[in-house]
Amino acid sequence: MNVTKLAIATVASLITATVLAIFLAWVETTHAINIYGFSALFIVPVGAIACGFVSAIGFWLVSRALHIRPTGAARFFPLLTALVTFGLANYLSYRWLTFPNGASPSDIMGFVEYLKLVSTESSYSIGSSGNDSTIDRLGTFGYVLTALQILGFAAGGFLLSSTLTRIPWCEASARFMKKAGSDQRFFGEAGFGNEAEVSFAAIAAHDIETVRSIVAGEHEGVKTRKRRFMLTLTDHECSHCGMQRHTLSSSQLNGNNWSVIATESFDQPGSLAPSSPVLVS
Repeated sequence: MNVTKLAIATVASLITATVLAIFLAWVETTHAINIYGFSALFIVPVGAIACGFVSAIGFWLVSRALHIRPTGAARFFPLLTALVTFGLANYLSYRWLTFPNGASPSDIMGFVEYLKLVSTESSYSIGSSGNDSTIDRLGTFGYVLTALQILGFAAGGFLLSSTLTRIPWCEASARFMKKAGSDQRFFGEAGFGNEAEVSFAAIAAHDIETVRSIVAGEHEGVKTRKRRFMLTLTDHECSHCGMQRHTLSSSQLNGNNWSVIATESFDQPGSLAPSSPVLVS
């Protein structure tokens, strides 16, 4: 992995985290709204997860642009910057918050003491506006909610960065592949088993034409309400060397969602090659 590129991505992530922390602290101190404090079902820190996700956007964008595929410890860099966002947002609130007498928490207590105070003395509203109940003082349970927020930030940052490892990657050129096309074929209760068996046998033999003829060829359509199974052929291509990756997957409809049953792929060398210098006499 190119260290310079990784350093650029890390700096971008820190910039994003800093901007987000400033925004969060400003909203909290100006409008008394703790965005990362929002929770679902009382314990799911959806606000913190969303903030951690946003804090990693800088890392994600630069990684895509510079073709950085985080591996090993580098996968956890966005997680760390998400935690930096949480700490910085709280520190800025600690510095910017003012009491009615004009004093700031930083004038009368240390930062750690401030965090303890915010965790234990804060109130918490449960329910929607007009139909909610309020816990006036969280007490020691506030530490649990704060820990959940920290975990939410970390999870959000790691969630976004982990998507980079799922984007098709060309080892030859060390670049992300781009989606070149996708075809789907739906099946009812009958006919799927045989077609799926032939398709997966063909892709195992690197016979892409047979797979394409089954999935993308002419076939009788299946009405939406009768769809139960699906074959999907997805093509990715490296813009540098032309390497192609063909991925076949089979899915089954469970309720309103499609669940992948099996998947198989293979790489096909591309025709792109570096141009040779032409000698003119």
